[in-house]
Amino acid sequence: MASKRQHEIKLRLNDEEFEKLRDFVAESGVSREKFMRAKLFGYGKDEKKKRRTKKEK
Repeated sequence: MASKRQHEIKLRLNDEEFEKLRDFVAESGVSREKFMRAKLFGYGKDEKKKRRTKKEK
């Protein structure tokens, strides 16, 4: 069984920043939480695309 995530991080954004985040998340097709984890820790849907591109070069 995977460990439960017990910690929460509160982040304040202005309207423009929030709108950009919302757009990025919508384009990614994953939840906001998964999107942020992928960006913070380098895994997820976006990371697979980067690896594929690097291998092709």
